Amino acid sequence: MKRSVVAVDRFVVLLLGVLLLAAGVLMALWSLGRLGTASRLDVAPVADLAEEWWWPTALGLIGLALILVAIRWLVAHVPRRRISTVALSTPRTDGPSTPAVVDMGALAGAFADDLARRPGIASARGRAVYDGGDRVFEVVAKVDDSADLDRAIASSHAAMQALATASEGRTDGTARVRLRL
Repeated sequence: MKRSVVAVDRFVVLLLGVLLLAAGVLMALWSLGRLGTASRLDVAPVADLAEEWWWPTALGLIGLALILVAIRWLVAHVPRRRISTVALSTPRTDGPSTPAVVDMGALAGAFADDLARRPGIASARGRAVYDGGDRVFEVVAKVDDSADLDRAIASSHAAMQALATASEGRTDGTARVRLRL
């Protein structure tokens, strides 16, 4: 989840908690007769509002607004599987380290392009996703109609070996190749 979504969630929960606490204190004070108000509530003015011509329209618009807010809230909480960028720390001996930012989607696309150029593969497309908290390069490759499956498997292994060599032994991600016949 984004930090802004978490911040809004916490603010809304805090606001609702304060409002409910205040309402509870007011109800307790009212029931003990400490507010200096009548012991009975007169709801006639509120009941008269329901007879007004604009009341159904106002309630409908308020309901629609609440539905839109709820949908927006739900969409904001949908977990994102795609990885956009990853910051890699680059150690330096002559000063502070500067993080390098890597576009993981472009890297997955390059991995797929490398696989597509290999024998036995007709096309490939790739993306970088989170799967169970792990970074995964997910590539779906179409096996060439004239190629045998063993050649396509050997090509996918060679592409994964090239990716492992390029990543210089990093172990914080995996690659997954799916071959489609």
